Amino acid sequence: MPTPTIHWAVDASGDWATTADWRPHRLPNSTDDVAIDTADVHVVTHSVGTSTVHSLTVGNDIFVVSGGSLTVNSTSSFDILLSVSGGTMRFGGAATAALLSQSGGTVSGAGTLTVTGQTTFASALAQIGTGRTVLAGDSKINDSGEVDLDGGRTLENQGVFAVTRSARIVLGKNLSGGSGGNATLKNDAAGTIDMQGDNNQIESIVGGVTRFINAGTLKKTGGGRTIVGVNTRDTGSIEAVSGTLEFFLGITGDGSLAVDTGATLSLDSPVAATLDMTFNGGTLSLRDPASFAATIHAFSSGDTIDLLSRTATKATLGAGDTLVIKNGTATIATLQLAGNHTGDTFNVASDGHGGTNITVTSGPAHAARFTAAMAGIGGAGQGSVFVSGEAPHARPPMLTAPRMAMA
Repeated sequence: MPTPTIHWAVDASGDWATTADWRPHRLPNSTDDVAIDTADVHVVTHSVGTSTVHSLTVGNDIFVVSGGSLTVNSTSSFDILLSVSGGTMRFGGAATAALLSQSGGTVSGAGTLTVTGQTTFASALAQIGTGRTVLAGDSKINDSGEVDLDGGRTLENQGVFAVTRSARIVLGKNLSGGSGGNATLKNDAAGTIDMQGDNNQIESIVGGVTRFINAGTLKKTGGGRTIVGVNTRDTGSIEAVSGTLEFFLGITGDGSLAVDTGATLSLDSPVAATLDMTFNGGTLSLRDPASFAATIHAFSSGDTIDLLSRTATKATLGAGDTLVIKNGTATIATLQLAGNHTGDTFNVASDGHGGTNITVTSGPAHAARFTAAMAGIGGAGQGSVFVSGEAPHARPPMLTAPRMAMA
């Protein structure tokens, strides 16, 4: 038998629980395909009660869930706006929305909700269940908003996602009960997560299974401090453009890290050797420098490596272009540098907070090699460059990578 269809019968706004507004004159049930599509744009609200339908199609209308619970077992579509301000909107199958506004309540279920246009999150809200919410358009968490994810939920960004001042994404909030939460934040290759302003966070609840997978761009802009407190896999790029971007937990993957002029990238836990870290000015702060294994590129005058709460007395160039940092005779860190730093001087000074700043001064030998190579009259032969510990080799088209502003 075909699934029955029940229609919104009036060209007016109204509440789901009003029997007279449906055709036939009864409330939808779990076997119904529900269609809401009036001539003029109206607002249809689910405010009370527990409702279950087979499918839901909302055309030329705004659909609001402000209370109660609405479950759609199969497909859903919202051509104008889905707004969730209270109650629970549960998707059992694939759902699409042109726009999403969530300022409270819960989005849940095993289905995937894809938002093709703008998404706005405000206040405190939850998304739970094993499904995904895919942000295909531009998105924003308003100031002081909080998005709590749990129950195996994945929040997946494909556009530009602005996380504003004092806003938070909390993974594994444990809303589903049990001993620990489970949630994933994904930033796809075309996605950008922009941590704007002060005191915003991507955090996780201790004891849960949580992860941040970044294949796109994560950047910190504006002043103040941003905290990422979740294990991160980076195959894209992470950049501190301004202010301070701090990672409490480890970073793996084969992507890139960067810090720009006046900004600070602060790393408190292990960073994998498969990552690359590039200075564009600014400060790289390391709480556990011995566990930082990424290759450091473009370390030059104006850049600072800050060893937080660590005292160092000497920094020298070691074998294989390594920066060997010691406190007396004890080695406290060996950092891998890219490029030729032969002849450079590494300066050690207090950071004023119980730690040590490492800076670099380019040596005259480095400058002479650069000038000679550019003029084609180097002592090792025309167009040759000496690399520490290696024989001369042909000069590449550019001696060093130019510093580029990164968006």
